[in-house]
Amino acid sequence: MSDEQPPQDEKTEEPTEKRRKDFREKGEVAKSQELAAGIMLLSGTLALWLTLTFARSPLQAHFQQIWSNLDQTDHLLANPTALLTWAFGPVVMALIPTFLVLLIMAVFTHLVQIGPLLSWKALQPNPKKLNPIKGVQRIFFSKDTLANLVKTLVKVGLIGGVAIGTLRLEASRVNRLVWMEPEDFSRYLENLSLAPLLVCGLVMIVVGVGDFLWQRHRMEEKMKMTRKEAKREHKENEGDPLQKGVRKQKHRELLSMNRLIEEVPRADVILNNPTHVSVALRYRPEDGAPVVLVKGVDHKAKKIREIAADAGVVMVTNPPLARALHKEVEEGEAIPPIFYEAVAEVLAFVFKEQRRE
Repeated sequence: MSDEQPPQDEKTEEPTEKRRKDFREKGEVAKSQELAAGIMLLSGTLALWLTLTFARSPLQAHFQQIWSNLDQTDHLLANPTALLTWAFGPVVMALIPTFLVLLIMAVFTHLVQIGPLLSWKALQPNPKKLNPIKGVQRIFFSKDTLANLVKTLVKVGLIGGVAIGTLRLEASRVNRLVWMEPEDFSRYLENLSLAPLLVCGLVMIVVGVGDFLWQRHRMEEKMKMTRKEAKREHKENEGDPLQKGVRKQKHRELLSMNRLIEEVPRADVILNNPTHVSVALRYRPEDGAPVVLVKGVDHKAKKIREIAADAGVVMVTNPPLARALHKEVEEGEAIPPIFYEAVAEVLAFVFKEQRRE
């Protein structure tokens, strides 16, 4: 039984580096808002706890001063800005480290999840997103919708459990609140607020890690390509075969031209036919026999003659010999014995002319 090929529109091909880069440039990357919220909640709660620990005494002194001077603040009511600055200025100053921690952690969670990325393409309007049918399908009939529902239920269940557990734990202490001193009561409220926040932050991080792994999985699925898309991208990366062939041909022509410029001036004679074929010959006793340096027809032959004329190489018109050498001998090879006599006559003529000059 033969294996069935997957449909052309089914995403079965792994994403390439180019496709990953394209998605990233569009701002489509795996990230979890729950993980970011959990990290910020936990770090913000810890920063607030440290702030209250180190600034408790100054803040208590400040609030005691406000309480003791409530009957002397009538003149401040005419200037609400001054009243608010006097009453809450030290509180805001004490909370500045917490705000800075939240800002730093917001940047940190972004970099941890997706790295440095600034994409304006994500802000560009996309008409495809305005399709109501696809919008309904995406909202009510997608894996992401089911995952978000499960994620929300887990968050509500865990955070609700933390809230209920905290209330049950503190219910037995309610009767003692009225007997507490203001300082003890403030510490009680601090613990009552921060402890659940810490637990909720940990819960959000656990949920966020699971959500981030899910988002990465979904993004990998989204970036996969159909066979048609993979072939098209491969074609774009490698270039059109026709154009690629043209580039290779031009490259070969360039290499051939460089070889002509290098070899033709070293020749002793150029045999021509006299317009279609040219063969450059060189004879050195150590070679044993004359060697065909380069040869060519039509355009290449014309270039050989032009370079030879500029270099002062002797050219001899001998159509039968030029055609025979071009056909039988490759570039860089010595001529076979069958051509010794004919080539020797040509070289003898050339050397005689050179001695006469």
